[in-house]
Amino acid sequence: MAQSYPKPPKTDGTEGRGVAKVIDAFERMQSGAAVVEPETGTDGPDLQKLTADLLGDASVMKRARFNAAQRMRKKHEAGQLAFAISGIYGFLVPLFTLQFGNILTPLTANIIGFAAASAGAISFILAMHYQQQRFEQRAEQLHTSGMQLNKLRRALKASHITSGQQLRNFYSHYDAILRESENHDDIDYAIARSPKITLLLRARLFLETYAVCLLIWLAPPLIASSVWVGLN
Repeated sequence: MAQSYPKPPKTDGTEGRGVAKVIDAFERMQSGAAVVEPETGTDGPDLQKLTADLLGDASVMKRARFNAAQRMRKKHEAGQLAFAISGIYGFLVPLFTLQFGNILTPLTANIIGFAAASAGAISFILAMHYQQQRFEQRAEQLHTSGMQLNKLRRALKASHITSGQQLRNFYSHYDAILRESENHDDIDYAIARSPKITLLLRARLFLETYAVCLLIWLAPPLIASSVWVGLN
């Protein structure tokens, strides 16, 4: 599967203006125009503010990558459990119909058998989908990206930024880290930006992680109920 490149997070646009000031300053330097740094005037980029902006961005992105890694691990574990439960359906349903076939009506036995077969087919399709998604490997890559962002953030905090070139080097490393792994999802970024995880965010996270597994678990009774209502 092709690796996706990180898309920029949805922001109000203030983060990008600081980077644009740095780039503009360096373009003027390359063209020979004088650039005044904050220590000697007001025309140059505010290095202190830009450093703080980069620290804030790196912190949020670090948390988002860690959130994505944790969500994918849980999704992989839930998927394994869901497929195991589907296997139990496939074992217990024939045993149930065999043991209690003498007291079950033919219609009931057929409905139960059809529901179990449908659940098995759904489970097989979703198992193939989960295998292609490679949640374990992607979680490890996102965790590594979060660790690299945290390392960059610590290095920036320990550095005394005195020139635009220093800061631009940090921006280059920051962008390179983001490009090396896939992007997180919107829910991961929303939780990383939120000072407190609201009930709505928890509900979204639960559905993002367990929706497919719930479908596998609930498929047999839902199918059986629908067929039963339709035939009676």
